Amino acid sequence: MRIDYYKFSNERLSIFRDLITEWDSLKSGRVWKIEPHNIRFHLGESITDLKIPCIVGSEDEKVIVNAITDILLLLKKRLDSEQDTDRQKEDGSYIPATIKTELIERTYRTDIFPSNSIEKVVAENILLTAPVVDSGIIKCWLGKDGSGRQLINKIRLVITKSINEEIELMGGERTSYVTLLALINALVRSKEVLKKIKVRKIGYEKLELAVSFSMFFLFNAVISAVGEELKQKTLSSIDINGIIKLLKSSLSPHSFISTNSSVLEYDTNPYIISKDISDIIAPIYEKIAPSSRDISDASDLIAEEIKGNPSLLCSLIGIYRQNRLRHLIAEYLFQYDAPGIEVHPLLAEIYQNRRMLHSAFSDKRFRKELYERLGDIKTRFKRDTRRTEYIDRIQTFISTSYKTKFLDWLLHRTEMNPDYIVSIAVSGFIAYKMDEHVDKFVRVMRGLIVDRRGELPEKERLYEYQRGRLYRFSSDERQILNILTSTNEGLLFIDMKDFTRKTLKVKEASMADFMKGNFYIPILEAARKYGASGGISPVCKGVKIENFLGDAVIFSGGVANLLSLAADIRRLMRLYKDKLIKRFADIFDHSQKVPETEIDAGLFISYGTEAEKITINNDYWGAVKVSIGEKINEAARGTARNHVIKTKMDMLLEKARDERKRTDIACPFKVFVDKTYSFIPFSETGDRIYDMVLHKNPETFLSLKSLSAINDIYNTGEAITETALKAYMAETKTTRSSFKKDIMVSQLDTDIQDRFFFPSEKLELWFSIDTSDKIDTLKIFSKRGTIVFKGFEEAMPTTVYEVIDDSLEFFNMLVSRHFNKWYSEIKRL
Repeated sequence: MRIDYYKFSNERLSIFRDLITEWDSLKSGRVWKIEPHNIRFHLGESITDLKIPCIVGSEDEKVIVNAITDILLLLKKRLDSEQDTDRQKEDGSYIPATIKTELIERTYRTDIFPSNSIEKVVAENILLTAPVVDSGIIKCWLGKDGSGRQLINKIRLVITKSINEEIELMGGERTSYVTLLALINALVRSKEVLKKIKVRKIGYEKLELAVSFSMFFLFNAVISAVGEELKQKTLSSIDINGIIKLLKSSLSPHSFISTNSSVLEYDTNPYIISKDISDIIAPIYEKIAPSSRDISDASDLIAEEIKGNPSLLCSLIGIYRQNRLRHLIAEYLFQYDAPGIEVHPLLAEIYQNRRMLHSAFSDKRFRKELYERLGDIKTRFKRDTRRTEYIDRIQTFISTSYKTKFLDWLLHRTEMNPDYIVSIAVSGFIAYKMDEHVDKFVRVMRGLIVDRRGELPEKERLYEYQRGRLYRFSSDERQILNILTSTNEGLLFIDMKDFTRKTLKVKEASMADFMKGNFYIPILEAARKYGASGGISPVCKGVKIENFLGDAVIFSGGVANLLSLAADIRRLMRLYKDKLIKRFADIFDHSQKVPETEIDAGLFISYGTEAEKITINNDYWGAVKVSIGEKINEAARGTARNHVIKTKMDMLLEKARDERKRTDIACPFKVFVDKTYSFIPFSETGDRIYDMVLHKNPETFLSLKSLSAINDIYNTGEAITETALKAYMAETKTTRSSFKKDIMVSQLDTDIQDRFFFPSEKLELWFSIDTSDKIDTLKIFSKRGTIVFKGFEEAMPTTVYEVIDDSLEFFNMLVSRHFNKWYSEIKRL
């Protein structure tokens, strides 16, 4: 039996050569990056804030935990003495074994596994890299009733389902890649059991490496098997090979290691290079790799550098000598290991113990004893010519390789010349560095996978999954992601702009008490009647509170209910404002006459995709609920007050008063949308600004360079987006009548024209009234303009309407002078 010890490194390099055509693509890690536009459902709009909510099926996660627990318990049973067990029972750290399969005696034979089976592939790789886990343990673990076998079956089903779903999406999403990341995360979480099960003869780090290598090779073998099955069954244009290579490149021995342990802590690691070899090659790699064209170019250049340095070459050959003896022993034990042969336990110790391996070269007495005991086996099995051939190889190696002329001896063995030794060392090292580098990107991507099991109760998880807002990776027949069913809702944002500033001027406790009794509690009471079981429309969502923040509050729900709540809040605000000014007259009286310090509430209603609800569980803070949604941000921005716009409107109002020679003219609106400008003055014009203002010199103004011209908002009233207005009319279409009326200001009743100043020549109005035609149910909306809010530059402009306050004179004059006529005209149509 000849073992290809370097098959793993060569396969890794082959995968990377196919995925990476040049070093730049490796450095950027773009092959392993998840972009938001390639994910069917996600939170966040950019890679920096991307989150993919998911869960792993409870049965599947349970199998992962059982597989890790059982391999630990099997190791414990094999290595710990009865005294160790008794001590652990006393200190409470003992966990009783639940494994039903009998653990056979320690052996390294691999013919106890079915030929060409996935179990044999997994077993051979574990024995080569984590020999503390022997064939007896693996046989029990991967046997018919073993949890390792169950894990193989589960992972096979999960990966197969994810690739099939990816094929159905025609490459629109790398579903299998996201699935693998979630499975790795689940396994890493499950490794917490390592802290509970102590195997006294193995240190924690060595134990973790053994478990991590075992899990890696199990996952790796399953992915390979799934790829072979799908290539035979799938008639699709999708590149199955490409999918499998991405998965295998993303999964490495580094994936499951959570401590600072290096993969190279085991001399029998998958790359078959020791830390000593790494230390020799690393400086050369760091010097050569960045300027190399690709992996092959880097390998050739590094090999040439080593071969040109006799000292490095001799060091590499010396290390290879030890690895070669280990491999000769492995080839023998994998075929002939059996209980009752005295030298076999010694060979097993040499195979997995660095100190014992070194003694085979440095300790003459030990070497002689080993040689003689191997001779005893030859005598005992002299008719087994194949066995004796393997023993001859070991004896020949230990009797010649320690000599000073070892290098001369080596040069005459074509299969082990320096070129070959350098080649395998460099290949192993580069494969190790590739995996190490890629794992950094993969770990970042794993951080995007947010497990909801610990954050949401079961009912909420089911609700999120059914709505298409939660990936579910499992071995059952349910889809990984339900078809997304977007749910829309309205958002009402109320902001009392002046309070943050005013609170600094009064005793905060006094202000807090006043706000509690006159602001918070009344608003919450007003919202109660529009709650989940209430409201004014049977098809309209009830109102829910999203957040309270100082002088701001956010409600969500149906637009009809939010509009009614907003009207109630406006009435409360009028009462609140009167009480506030009366209570803190010395502070608030003057501020009402100073721009930018008015005490008014800005209300804004938006409509769109329902906000995401995230629950963050923290040992200290408990369950913290957070609502995230772009419509929350839009509603918040809609309550802004750009005082440049307000100043402009005040100037236009003063101009109208001067022209008409009337001081009682008012503006009927409290929501303004208009342009604002930004300029960059050239450095030499800075000193001329004063001259421009003083002498009304336009030249300086013309020398300014325009930076931007954008629409912004000033809101001390109640605004609503056009989308929300349409949603309101859709919600109330069975109970209310709505119609639009565009009219020139010059066509309005003369009393209205005389009483008010209008910023534009035309009014675009919407009217909505209950089918009972009662005037007290009337709502009037006036278009105020379109705006692109900050942070929404890539979205369509938002059209904003003002909800005209029914307590204002303008509302009443429109009703008394025009509404009945306009409504009658609509009814006759």
